[in-house]
Amino acid sequence: MPLSFYFKNMTSPELAHIISVLENRNPALPLAEGREWLDHFIGDFPLPEGVRVYTETIAGVPCERLVPKGLETEECKILYFHGGGYIRGSLYSHRPCVGYLAHTSNLEVVNVGYRLAPEF
Repeated sequence: MPLSFYFKNMTSPELAHIISVLENRNPALPLAEGREWLDHFIGDFPLPEGVRVYTETIAGVPCERLVPKGLETEECKILYFHGGGYIRGSLYSHRPCVGYLAHTSNLEVVNVGYRLAPEF
């Protein structure tokens, strides 16, 4: 069943583009090329206006803190581990999603760049 069937009531130019790209992608890409494709397909979407990104290392793990515009307190944070089945995904590929989460929740979100299989 094509993806457009599931999203037929949710139309926008952006969604139509995403569905088209996903339906026409090559699922047999080698792992490294699939990772690169995901980084640039999703990661190149813009962040919500005013969301700031701070890169840091926490306990030896690369992370990003995404902070929404006007955040007044740092008492509550969201810890985000990106998807990708432990073999794909990165801080970059999921940055737009995490930025949107920070923006809509008005909370700082820490995006964790964990190591991927099969290398680790």
